[in-house]
Amino acid sequence: MKFVFNSQKLKLKKKFNFLLAAGFSSVMIFGTARPSYAADITFQFSTSKTGTAPFTGDDNPGNDSSETNNIVRTLDIITYKWDYAVNNGDANNTILTATISSDQEWTGIPPACNTAGSSIAINPTTGAQTLTCDVGKIRSGSNGFIEATARVIGQRPDNSFVGNGDIVTADGTFTADGTSTATDDTVETIVSATPKADLRKPRVSIQGQAKGRDGTTDGLILRYPINITVAGGKGSEPLVGDINITDTFLYDDDNNTATPPVPLPSAEIYNWRSGEPGCGWLDQTNRLRYGGYPYGRLTNRNGTPYSTPERAAADSGTWTCTQSGAGQPININITGANTTGNHVPTRSYNNRSLPANMTYLVSGVIELWVPTQVVLDNGGDIRVTNRLSQLDNKGVSGQTNNDPTNVNGNDNNIDRDGNNNEYTFVLIAARGSFNQYYANNINQRGTRMPEMTSLNSGDGPVMPTQNFTKHLYGANNGVVDWEDYKYCEKFDNRTHILTPLPDNPASAVKVFNVGSYRYVIEYGTGDENGNPGTYSSYTAQQQAICEDDDSADGWFTDIRTVPGGVDKITKIRFRALDPVPPNARMDLAVNFTARNFEPGTTTKIPDGTILANFSAVSTPTLGFTQGTRSDRRDGWYLGSYNPETHGGTKIWGDRLFLTRAIVRIDKETSPNDSIDNIRTGDTVTFALNTSVNSVLDPAPVNPNVVVRDILPKELTYIPGSASLPPTSVTENPDGTTTILWDLGQKVPNQPIPQITFDARAKFDVPNNTDAVNTAIIESPDDGSPESTRTDRRTVTIGNVAAFGIFKDVEENLIEPENVGVFKLLYANTGTSDVGPGVFIDALPYPTDGRTPATTYKGTMEFASITGTNGETFEFTKVDPNNINPDPNHPSNQSGGSTVWCTQAQFGNAGCPANNAEITGTKMFTPPFPQNTPTREVVLTVDLKNNERGNIYTNNFSGRVEGLIGLLQSNDVSVYVRLPTNLLLIKRITAINGNPINNIVDDPNTTDDNNPNWPNNYLKGNINGGKVKPGDSIEYTVYFLSNGDSDANNVNICDLVPPNTKFIEAGFNGSTPVSASGLPGANIGIALERFGNLEYLTSPKDGDKGSYLTAGTASNVNCFGTNDNGAVIVNIGNLSRTGFGGTPSAAYGLIRFVVKVQ
Repeated sequence: MKFVFNSQKLKLKKKFNFLLAAGFSSVMIFGTARPSYAADITFQFSTSKTGTAPFTGDDNPGNDSSETNNIVRTLDIITYKWDYAVNNGDANNTILTATISSDQEWTGIPPACNTAGSSIAINPTTGAQTLTCDVGKIRSGSNGFIEATARVIGQRPDNSFVGNGDIVTADGTFTADGTSTATDDTVETIVSATPKADLRKPRVSIQGQAKGRDGTTDGLILRYPINITVAGGKGSEPLVGDINITDTFLYDDDNNTATPPVPLPSAEIYNWRSGEPGCGWLDQTNRLRYGGYPYGRLTNRNGTPYSTPERAAADSGTWTCTQSGAGQPININITGANTTGNHVPTRSYNNRSLPANMTYLVSGVIELWVPTQVVLDNGGDIRVTNRLSQLDNKGVSGQTNNDPTNVNGNDNNIDRDGNNNEYTFVLIAARGSFNQYYANNINQRGTRMPEMTSLNSGDGPVMPTQNFTKHLYGANNGVVDWEDYKYCEKFDNRTHILTPLPDNPASAVKVFNVGSYRYVIEYGTGDENGNPGTYSSYTAQQQAICEDDDSADGWFTDIRTVPGGVDKITKIRFRALDPVPPNARMDLAVNFTARNFEPGTTTKIPDGTILANFSAVSTPTLGFTQGTRSDRRDGWYLGSYNPETHGGTKIWGDRLFLTRAIVRIDKETSPNDSIDNIRTGDTVTFALNTSVNSVLDPAPVNPNVVVRDILPKELTYIPGSASLPPTSVTENPDGTTTILWDLGQKVPNQPIPQITFDARAKFDVPNNTDAVNTAIIESPDDGSPESTRTDRRTVTIGNVAAFGIFKDVEENLIEPENVGVFKLLYANTGTSDVGPGVFIDALPYPTDGRTPATTYKGTMEFASITGTNGETFEFTKVDPNNINPDPNHPSNQSGGSTVWCTQAQFGNAGCPANNAEITGTKMFTPPFPQNTPTREVVLTVDLKNNERGNIYTNNFSGRVEGLIGLLQSNDVSVYVRLPTNLLLIKRITAINGNPINNIVDDPNTTDDNNPNWPNNYLKGNINGGKVKPGDSIEYTVYFLSNGDSDANNVNICDLVPPNTKFIEAGFNGSTPVSASGLPGANIGIALERFGNLEYLTSPKDGDKGSYLTAGTASNVNCFGTNDNGAVIVNIGNLSRTGFGGTPSAAYGLIRFVVKVQ
């Protein structure tokens, strides 16, 4: 219902008649009629959605069939909505509020609200939560809405539970300066709930061996997680009473999966180690942990809250686990568990993401012990099942819990009975774990190389001649010896070679603690077939093995004795001379160096070349090494790693990328990466932090660097806003915008100034849209993947308008005697279809009162107006001062003072005779369905005999059927461009090294008084006073690009004054020095642009400055003869200070020193 008000305050409560049954089979709601008042503000508060997908086929307890049935499940979302229309004046300092009952919680402040004035407050007495949304100014003629979401919780702050059939409520208000507070009826929604907690035992982990309760019997420890979740995350009631579970450990005594398993007589809960309980909530003890699941409660075992509550369940209760004897069922009693689902963990305790459609109520762990001999007696493997009883507690409404039997089947292990309360697997006596990864040096175990995202990430860069390490790891975590164990490491010696250890020139492999068994490390040569050479392809390298005949020259334990030396080695073999016993391991580090040149040549290996390594393992003890298929052959397991895609099994392969430079970028919002939400029409500042790094000193190259920022289609770049003017700005066909900066050469490991720029959210962006801005840095010398040189920043855009109109121009700046092209854009940004519209556009005229005001010489004549969506047009010749912008105004109706005519009616009484007489247009638009593209109409005017600096400002307004109030667009202008104007000011800024910081005014020119110079920038004297031979004089030339056009390819020439000599080493020792100059050359010129000062070499080389000796010709006009030398500096492109320019990028200075002769 709507509430319309001016000076009266009105509030009516809805009357509800409803029939409520267990299944909500019938709900009838009747609302009272509301009288209508003429008013400035029309306001309505309602629900737009009660629930979120997926929905069910009925509304039985715990179910919800749609988002519009006024029913919501517990732990689900209600979307509340403020609708409003503002007319006859702006609504300034608008505040919206919504207060929800204590059985709900707000999910956050909507993006459409201004963060500074918005808040969520909780009433300490009632538990009700009030969301205050600071909207700020809502312009007259606006029709809009704002939505906010609240979650229905399972337990109120007073500890009462939320159950099936409860009613949750909300009340909304609208307040603005000078108005009364608008309210609407209380919104009520019915809760649907049933207990449907899911008891799960989804996996197992073998934790190695341990002695039995008698202290002598060997056994294996099996660790299982035990979870209680709400499948789908919504619709559940809290459970009441203690939770009692029976845990039975079973096995196939006849090795026949078709017969039921029976209890394993010797299985026990492992509770005799140091008095630990053997079961409990996750992290109750150091042993009771399981990766991939949340902590069992919000506070640790000492009662201190975890710093990462998103990694914890609310409270998994107190666990007591008892077993009457070996092989008997284990009784698990849990008291005090919080099963409301109010708190939703989103990450596991070890920071892995949790399924989005699952709420963890209880998170625990149990450990079981099984004698090793049981497995060995069964031939080395045994099929075991750990089964939990069904969870049959009652919920708060008295309904019995329905423990699902097959929920999220892809995530759970569904066994013989189709029940995720159990887990079945084959317990094997022979087991092993393996891994390999790159590290920065031979001693850095467990760490990654610089710029590598994570271990085994496959995105690490390595520089030519850089030393690095490959760590290889294997562990026998079974209960039997590994017989005839061999491990093979294969690498391409054309891209990287072995490097002797600093303390052992005979070896390139460092061995860490491996246990008591004997071993040998051997080096081999040749290709995948044991022939001389190297591998023919990645596939061949992956398929290679390390048997005795697989090395072309045999196997060697000393790299110095390998024929051809380390250059020829392509594989390494670790061979155990004894059986590898349980709990023993292989722990190696291989020392490599990346090549710079292709072997035997001076041809550089291209940047981006992949350095690929593959591993393989062989032992008949491990069954997975046997058989023949793509990942195994001849008793070797090869894995399936693919270095081109970094796909397959990454514990058997990895890659690096050769690169001579490491360029990286970080993207954030300014200030301090604090802006996450904006509204349509708002401006957001992005900051680009770039770096050029090298792990080698000196660096291999000073790379050329280019930065690309790809603005999403929802954002528009604001010209002139960049702290560093872009090299180019390109609007792409898909609506995105590419902003490019060519930064030129950069010196590695030196700071690079931050780049900032502004973007504006477009008017037609749907509410709550995520706009993802992508920044990419690149260099021909950086061969690392683009993903490592890319960063993204998302801002969420809120739109408070249900329908938007916007005025734009084809070009802001035009030349004289050109056309002005205006765009009339309109969009349905709401959630409903809207009807036809009528809009009026009065052409620019000198007294239009728009911002900025129209002012021009000559004539302006209507040329054309076109649309592409069935728009039709009428025209008038009435004095534009008398055109009312509201189509509903009496003057715009039939018989009104403003006569509107079609083109076919031109020449009739009151109608324009031709285009020259047209002063305004009226546009009729067809209906506009929701979720359809923005529409555009183009208005063109001819501009004759105008002058530079003229301004033409335009807007339009109108009404749309189904929306209340007048819609008014923004003002937008076409400017007639002013020409480029470069100002030069020269000062003496030091004598004999003593700086002169005076600010003086030159009476002979006004150029130094231009307001676009930064304050106190023009330091120095015009007259330096008396000097004598041998004195040094520092000259500074200040430059400023003044006008409406950029100054491109600017070159400045300054002739060295007579009776002085240019000091070529005038700035030797100063930093930073341009990376483009000749290394070791004298430094004699300083250049400051965009606030960055760099020093240039005196000779003519690759940087932007040079000194020409007397008589040397210059390709720059020096406006005089080079009789005593000249300083030439290529400034490059300077921004304009006029319309759309970047003043900070329009000025700078050059500086040099001379000696008096």
